[in-house]
Amino acid sequence: MAPTELLQASVPIDPNCRADGAATARHANRPLPGREATSITIGQRLRPYFGTLHSHTAESDGRGTVNEAFEMAREVAKLDFFAVTDHAEFWLLDKEARYGQQKLKADAWARHDFVTLYGFEYSHPYYGHYTVLNADHVHHAFEDYGIPDFYLWLKQPEQVQALVMFAHPGFHDYRIGSEFDHFALDATLVDRFVGVETIHWSEYLRYFRGYFGNSPYIDEANQIGWRLGAVGSQDVHYADWGTRDGTRIVALMPKLSRQDLIDALKARHFYATNNRDLYFAMQALKVDGSWATMGDQLSAAESPQETLTIKTRFYDADCQEPPRRLELLVNGRVVGVYEFPPPQGTLYYAAELTAKVPLDRRQLPPRFSVYVRLYQGTETYTQSSPIFFG
Repeated sequence: MAPTELLQASVPIDPNCRADGAATARHANRPLPGREATSITIGQRLRPYFGTLHSHTAESDGRGTVNEAFEMAREVAKLDFFAVTDHAEFWLLDKEARYGQQKLKADAWARHDFVTLYGFEYSHPYYGHYTVLNADHVHHAFEDYGIPDFYLWLKQPEQVQALVMFAHPGFHDYRIGSEFDHFALDATLVDRFVGVETIHWSEYLRYFRGYFGNSPYIDEANQIGWRLGAVGSQDVHYADWGTRDGTRIVALMPKLSRQDLIDALKARHFYATNNRDLYFAMQALKVDGSWATMGDQLSAAESPQETLTIKTRFYDADCQEPPRRLELLVNGRVVGVYEFPPPQGTLYYAAELTAKVPLDRRQLPPRFSVYVRLYQGTETYTQSSPIFFG
């Protein structure tokens, strides 16, 4: 498959982008005028909501209280949604009671404009860490010998609501050879494992290498048979929930509610970014003329056979970081690039770009995935969840 240049279809520039209050208004997610009436996607009316779903307090190895975490996330960071996910291994003697308190506090902090989830981090010293959300019960690594034991617990009827994310793959060098058993597949849990962290502590380049150095971790996992979206994770330990940097997981939802957030996670309708202001969408044209959204799974009958049309839209409200480069990837391989022109007066803080990618079915497996990566300034990065074909 030859590299394909991304063709810029249109560049709508927000005339109010440089207004003094633009960044302040966007950082204060509540209220955001017009957001309920505006969508970033084509077809489905989905809007971006910003949050973090991996954080810690003094209930495990972090600082501060659970109540302080929710208060800072809502009142200071102005997040739309938030979860505390303390390490369950700190609760050996009273795990259910401690987790029960976490759930009660999460429920108590929920508001119509602030969604809370509860969860925990399962932290195996040899096989890696997992973020578990929406689980009715809690489980820690000292109860298990290996990954199959943890997966067996997840399959129990009592845990059917739990959603799981692979946390910071490759972060701890000492377990590179064993972590997640290199994404060994359990086909019965594919629907429940919704994501993998692709940004952690604002770092993203480390996640390009994978366990075998040929493709990013997310692609290694998805090529095995998982269906994982891209997660941005602050993994806060120092009582700076949502405020330390701009790393977010951004969920595309019709409205803000706990059920809509859970549905968005299940659908992989989310993207990872370290830009706290970026509205972002990646979609693919289906054979019936409608548009699939990042995270969607298309059957062979819905998928184009010869040319794939991908449309990317973004809007950056604070006007601080002009876009530099957009990449389109198929199964972890860059097949299309658009280099934004250097800023000269007019800056590309909002744009829509279209790529037409010829598909050589002889070189593609029956199942493949497509996603985009956007680079802004020197350190700002956004990655869509893939669209899955086949």
